[in-house]
Amino acid sequence: MSELPANVRALMTGRVNTIEKLVVIAELGKRAEQKMLVSELAGAVPFDPISLRETLQQLQHAELVAIANETIELVSAAPDLDALLRVYNEDPVGTMATLSNISMNRIRSMAHAFADAFDLRKKR
Repeated sequence: MSELPANVRALMTGRVNTIEKLVVIAELGKRAEQKMLVSELAGAVPFDPISLRETLQQLQHAELVAIANETIELVSAAPDLDALLRVYNEDPVGTMATLSNISMNRIRSMAHAFADAFDLRKKR
């Protein structure tokens, strides 16, 4: 995958920072009206109901989706979502791999900070 546009990378390091969030957004983005019932989405994604609800709550808190009367809709005021959807549609596997790399780098950074805080790593 080529280098991501800065706005897409920022979205993936911030508000769309899990594969679950990316999959939900991609599924909603497949529809022209960019909305669907929670029950339809549940049948379209490979998550258990609890994980799906948590993901939807996180996306709603991040102001990327709106949920009303069991209908989920992408928030059109988030223009970076269109760019993310274009990148995902062009290369879904590459986009997920990039998101995984971003997540692994975040975990490594936290592990290093933890080790530094408790002086657990070898002195250099």
